[in-house]
Amino acid sequence: MFRTALYAIGGLLVLAAIAAFLLGPDRLWTTIGGARKVVGQEIDDAKSDVQLAAELEVLLEGMDEDVETYADKLADVEDRRAGWERRSQDIGQALGTQRGILARAKDLLEQGQDVYLIGTRSHTRQQVNDDAKARLAHCKQLVQEAEWSKGVVDQLSQSVDEGRKALSEAQGSRQGIAAKLEMLQARLTNARLMAQVHDAVEHLRASPLEPRSELARQLGRFEARVKKAERYVERRAHGFQGGMTVDWEDASPGVDTAKEIADFLGQAEAEDVAVRSE
Repeated sequence: MFRTALYAIGGLLVLAAIAAFLLGPDRLWTTIGGARKVVGQEIDDAKSDVQLAAELEVLLEGMDEDVETYADKLADVEDRRAGWERRSQDIGQALGTQRGILARAKDLLEQGQDVYLIGTRSHTRQQVNDDAKARLAHCKQLVQEAEWSKGVVDQLSQSVDEGRKALSEAQGSRQGIAAKLEMLQARLTNARLMAQVHDAVEHLRASPLEPRSELARQLGRFEARVKKAERYVERRAHGFQGGMTVDWEDASPGVDTAKEIADFLGQAEAEDVAVRSE
């Protein structure tokens, strides 16, 4: 199996090398790209409406995942900014406390005493001076940390603002795409239904009027049967008259036909008697 796969791969490489030699690398890639485009278009055309809509919905779900991932990262940045803001506040409070102590130490040192009573304990001037120097160095360090923390907070705030704007745009874009997809699906459904209605109307208009249609042929046969039956009834009606063609209803009431017949018969008998006498 492995050897067969190697042979197949080798054969494809040989064919590719021959094609590259005959067409040239640029033309070969152009040909491949054109073929891929044509095949891809044919594949898309062969897909059903439902399948294309499903693929778009899958892409939308992927976009939703990207938006959610971005929102989670933005939440992490917001949490980080909140932490640095708390740290800046703590530094500010510590700096305010140390500045208050330095102000008191300054007042004591300006008094020029050798011993100072601070709280319930006594401290020499040198002790107060050394403590003040240490606190001053610490305050300077706190000032640097406060400035640096403020810079970090500002950067994070800017990132959060830009991130919120980008997230809002992404969510709006997603909603717009979803609405457009829904509208396109409705339009496509309406178009498909209208096409079916038009096809049905054309079929109904053309089929009954077409001479060679099954309905027209059956209707012609039925009409011929009706005419045949009517002719049969007409022939039967004429046959019942029995050769009598006189219309007795149209006889004139002013003519005494019986008398004429009697006269005719009497004359015929007289002529017959005369002939016999001779």
